[in-house]
Amino acid sequence: MAKAQRNISANVTVDVTANSSATSLQLSLENKNLVRTREEFAKNFADLLKGKTDVIGYAFAINGEINSADIYVSNHLFAKLWPKMLNATVTEEISLADQAKAESEPTVGDISSFLTAANKGIPKERQTVAKSKAVTRASENEVVYEAKDKAGVVVHRSYVKLN
Repeated sequence: MAKAQRNISANVTVDVTANSSATSLQLSLENKNLVRTREEFAKNFADLLKGKTDVIGYAFAINGEINSADIYVSNHLFAKLWPKMLNATVTEEISLADQAKAESEPTVGDISSFLTAANKGIPKERQTVAKSKAVTRASENEVVYEAKDKAGVVVHRSYVKLN
């Protein structure tokens, strides 16, 4: 947590640690300078879903490297969660903004390969509340977290690129 706070502070050029609780990530995320920086960056992406009813997920890269992806069962669920996901994505981008950048952005093919490789991991399933299931698939460079409802329908898949 301290590393994340240092990275964010460096990239918004002000200390985001709260005097009342220096170890509170939540208070750091509420820092006015960070909120302003995040809002300025996020406004470029906030309307991506406007008028679209077929979008169910997104993938993102930071500094030209694939970071992660999320896919949902429906456009309605994705659209409802998009503002929070965008907020988290932008915060992560801010924390890593000073790192080296790749020479080029990932292509659609790169993202497709990332998703395919992640899905090849060996599944580990566990029962959760209300008879739903959580499945984790880990491979050498990626991990997928999958949430299934009690009927076995995948409600959400979260793909994370491992370093």
